[in-house]
This record gives sequence, C-alpha cells and structure tokens, in this order.
Amino acid sequence: MSSRIFAPGLLDGQVAIVSGAGEAVAAELEALGARVVTCAISEDENEVDAFVDGVLEGHGRIDTLINCSPGDDLRLALEGTWLLTHAVATKAMIPDSRGGKIVNVTPAAPTVRAALENLARVLSIEWARFDIKLTAIAPVEPQETAWLAAFLASPAGDYVSGAVLGGGLEASASTPTLRGD
Repeated sequence: MSSRIFAPGLLDGQVAIVSGAGEAVAAELEALGARVVTCAISEDENEVDAFVDGVLEGHGRIDTLINCSPGDDLRLALEGTWLLTHAVATKAMIPDSRGGKIVNVTPAAPTVRAALENLARVLSIEWARFDIKLTAIAPVEPQETAWLAAFLASPAGDYVSGAVLGGGLEASASTPTLRGD
C-alpha cells in the first residue's frame, strides 16, 4: 500500500526500528521504502542489546528508531525506551558517524508523556554533536502519528530536533489558556 501524502521511495535504503504498539508507523515507513524491524518494549538490557546487534548484523545499519510507548506504565515506558535508545545510539548511530533519528511516541498518560518528551529534549542536546536528532510525538490519531514519524524519518526531519509534535493545543500542559471576561 502506498502512502497517502508522501512520495513513493522517500525512505528507500533506510533501516528503521519501530518498538511497541507502532503498527501504523511501521506500515507507513514500509510504504515509503524503509526496511522496518519491529520489537516489543523490554526492560531487559541483555535482550535489547542482542536485538540491536541482530538488526545490525542483518541490515548493517539503523537510520531511525521510533519508540512507541506501551501506555501508562512509567517504569516500563521510560526504562524500555532508554535501553533501546541507548543501544541504538551507541551501537549504530554514534560509531557509524552518520547520526540518525530517534522519535518517542508518547501516550496520553501525563507522567509518562512528560518523561518521554523530556528524555527526547535532553538527549537532543547531549547527542547533537553526533548528528542524532531526537523528537517526540504527543498523542494524536494512529495515522497522524505515522505521518509525523515518516516526516521526521525523511530528509525534511534533518532540521527538527528537541521538538514535540502533535497533541493539539488542548493536550499541551505548557500552552496558556485565554479566558474572556
């Protein structure tokens, strides 16, 4: 199936990992030509390391990581996201010297959402020197999430880091509310 909004072949040659409940994201990236490997979120560091090693052995590189948070379990979401993010960055993106893109898709649960958005913001600063772009996607519909993820994985995403996309004004805790008299 082809993408409704992006050019065919936009992500040809790219390798992407999509973790968690990211079926729509994986389908969109595949429709654009990326080789997509999916996995569950895990808190087991050895399991995560072995998975990333396997992807590198099978595909030779990792260009994009999309972490789709599993829900409102803060420990699983944060620890699992951190382990996979760290493994991909240190095993593929930093040694490769080509950088890459990491996107945290956050759930609606406010605590988990804030933690994953802040992780992306902090790491976007820390890993900028390695040309790794980190962003977050706040809760939107699955197809909109997929389109945002594809945009960030594309060459247009080369200019976005440290940002939180999506979620709408009503979902943002930092957006001021204007009230009439």
